[in-house]
Amino acid sequence: MDNVNVLCATWRSNFLLLGNVSVFTEKNPVPLVLPPGRVVAMPPCAQWSRMRAFSKENREHLNLAALCVDHFLSRGGVLEQPAGSILFRHFGLKPTLSVDQSWFGFPARKRTYLCFRDCEPLPFPLSFDLPIYRSVSSMGGVSRSQMTLDMAQWLVESVRGFKGLKSLQ
Repeated sequence: MDNVNVLCATWRSNFLLLGNVSVFTEKNPVPLVLPPGRVVAMPPCAQWSRMRAFSKENREHLNLAALCVDHFLSRGGVLEQPAGSILFRHFGLKPTLSVDQSWFGFPARKRTYLCFRDCEPLPFPLSFDLPIYRSVSSMGGVSRSQMTLDMAQWLVESVRGFKGLKSLQ
């Protein structure tokens, strides 16, 4: 299974740089019927995160989260949310793994919960470089939500079950 469907990526996402990946963004919305392949599902997190009390209710984003979870459960892959998200509990799921995005070169500590289904996470590179920023909150909105290319590649290759992952730099 080569193709991977990436759900709810940002329009500037690093997933767009990877091969054999169908990337769905706000400009190219998640369809009810996906192309063949597992998913990397990243539902909008504002209404599920620790900061949800400060977000406006968005019925479209809540429905999109349900669609992402449905695709994840039927196709397998990985479901991603920030640490502290209540999305997993809401849908009766349990995160498989907690990673820090700084391990993949993100310029701040940013814990993320991952739930894998019908695939296993590959070993991941640990970076002991000091982050540039002290916290995610000190970063701008676009850079705060941007996943690094190394993490995007790791997620896609984990979902594919690829054993020969190239060295991440």
